Amino acid sequence: MKKASEVKPEATSHIGKKRLYSEALCGNLPKRSEQKTFKLTVKTKSDHSIENMKTLDKTKVNPVDMKIGITRFKGLRNGRLLIETQNKLDIDALSKTINELCGEELEALTPRRMNPRLIIYNVPDELYIENAKELIMKQNSELCVENEDKTPNYLFKDKRKAKNLVIEVNCTARMKLLGKKMKLGWNMCNVDDYIKINRCYKCSKFNHRAQDCKGN
Repeated sequence: MKKASEVKPEATSHIGKKRLYSEALCGNLPKRSEQKTFKLTVKTKSDHSIENMKTLDKTKVNPVDMKIGITRFKGLRNGRLLIETQNKLDIDALSKTINELCGEELEALTPRRMNPRLIIYNVPDELYIENAKELIMKQNSELCVENEDKTPNYLFKDKRKAKNLVIEVNCTARMKLLGKKMKLGWNMCNVDDYIKINRCYKCSKFNHRAQDCKGN
């Protein structure tokens, strides 16, 4: 029998180690499917209930004839229908068909994927939404970002009264600009990802505002 002093450290390193609550919880959660899904929502134009909207869709649109597999078909709390498929072409075809056959009463909407947004900190006072593109291009040609690759969204002042600019860019422009310093007027401005999370002040859940909340 080996003496206690001969036992390798790694063999006993786990002894007495407590698992975090978050680790235990994650270990008990089922793994989500990695299959990508594509969504559309359907809203009423004439005060239909969710059940009436479902009936109307089922009556006029036949996914079997269209050879489309529906992975989810359910009502949402905001009064709309959610439809999911596993193919982009299927969701586009379904959206087009619903709008053509049910267009007088329903409207199918395919969510637009948002481009990344960046924040440029401490921009000069002479920068406005109208001239932001021009100022960026004139002083930062070395960043090799095309004029059409960025869209100024809005300006705001933070708690320190510093003026910041939020711009929308494509993925290529984001990689070129992220973490760089941008010359604007007499300022050297830091650039970072801009992430704003919508949170309801009524129910404390995310992705909606209090005025649209249907919860407690």
